[in-house]
Amino acid sequence: WGGDMTASEHARRFVGDTTRLAIVTTGDTGAVAFDGEQLVEHGGFSVEVVDPVGAGDAFVAGALAGIFQRGSMLDFLALPPYDRADVLRTALELGNACGALVCTRHGDTKKTRP
Repeated sequence: WGGDMTASEHARRFVGDTTRLAIVTTGDTGAVAFDGEQLVEHGGFSVEVVDPVGAGDAFVAGALAGIFQRGSMLDFLALPPYDRADVLRTALELGNACGALVCTRHGDTKKTRP
């Protein structure tokens, strides 16, 4: 990312006229989300890392699942700020859990024998 900005500062910087939600991962220390009003953080989970390949994709899948449990992205954005913060807490927790679990296995694909 460069510079001396924190993940929270980056998330705040990314939200603007055309962007209503920014999520920034911080590796094994979790992630932060900013929706223009609420800044939410989750510290992640400690696991024994076998292979980090696929952790980012798993994080995104988990985070989106957490958001879409309440409906569409438009439904999420229409929620009052404190309700959005609750959804984001769940989304970050799910995303971090998915990313951490992927790190406990070798590779992101299953090898099969010919």
